[in-house]
Amino acid sequence: MANYGARMTFPAMVVRVLIASPGDTVAERAAVEQAIYDWNAARALGAGVILMPVRWESHAVPALGPDAQTMINEQFGDVCDIVVAIFNSRVGTATPRAISGSVEEIERARDAGRPVHVWFSTAPVPRDVDLEQLSKVREFKESIEGLYGEYADIADLSFKVRQALEHDVHRLADSNKVDLVGPLARGPAAQETRASGPNARLRAMGRSGQQGEVTISITNSGTAAAEELSVAFVSSSGQELQAHGPQHADLLDGATQTWHMWLSLADTAPERVKMTWYEDGVARSLEQVVSV
Repeated sequence: MANYGARMTFPAMVVRVLIASPGDTVAERAAVEQAIYDWNAARALGAGVILMPVRWESHAVPALGPDAQTMINEQFGDVCDIVVAIFNSRVGTATPRAISGSVEEIERARDAGRPVHVWFSTAPVPRDVDLEQLSKVREFKESIEGLYGEYADIADLSFKVRQALEHDVHRLADSNKVDLVGPLARGPAAQETRASGPNARLRAMGRSGQQGEVTISITNSGTAAAEELSVAFVSSSGQELQAHGPQHADLLDGATQTWHMWLSLADTAPERVKMTWYEDGVARSLEQVVSV
C-alpha cells in the first residue's frame, strides 16, 4: 500500500504572473503559460514558489463599470506580482487612459514598482497586416524606457520567459518579502549538495548547415540551473570563434540554448566548448569536445 505522508504538500509562496498581450498573440500567450507550468514542474518544490499564470480569458468575470479595462485592473491586473507582455503586429484596443489595454497594464505595473518584461516579435509580418496598428507597436517600442526583449519564434520566447522568471524569483528571494533562499542555501543538506559536485548537467552538441553555418546547442539535463553561463568555442588551431548568442545566460534545468556561427573558407570548425557557470554561488566549469 502506498504511503502518502506529509511530503504530499509543501509550503510555497504563490506569485501571480500576468500575461499581457493583444489578440494577435494567442500562440505566444499559450507558450508563456506553458513556460510557467514548466518552471513550476522543475523548480517549485526546491524554491518554495509556485508561479500562477493569469490571463484575461481565464480570470476576468463579467461586471459593470466605467470600462472593461478598469474592471480587469480591479479584478486581477493590479494585484499580479509580475507582468509578461508580448507584442507582434498589433498594440491592441485603446482605453480611456492608454493606447491599449496591454500598454495600460504595463504602465500601471511599472508605476507600482512591479517587475515588467516586454518582448516584441521579429518574425515577418503578414501581408494583410493593419499598418496603423503596426505603426503604434513601433511607436510604443521606441517609447519604452529601459530594456525590452525580442523573440524570433515561440521556442525562443519560451526560453527567454523562463529565464526572466528565474531572475524574478531570485529577486524576490533577495528582498524582504520572503526568504526563499533558506531551504536551499543553509544547513547540512546544502553543504552536502555543494560538496557533491554540480547538479547542472551540461552537454554540447554541434551540427553543420549550409553556407558555412555551424550550430552548437547546450542542454542542461540536470536538476539545477547553470547561472550566468558563459561559453567559448575553440577551433583545432586554438582560435576562439565568434558566435551569435547570449554572452551570459541562466540555463535552467531542462532547457536548451543555441549559438550560431558562420565560418569562412579559412576558418576551422569548433572542436571544443568551454563552459563556465555558477551554481548556488559556486563557480563551475566544463570543457567538452564536439563533433561538427
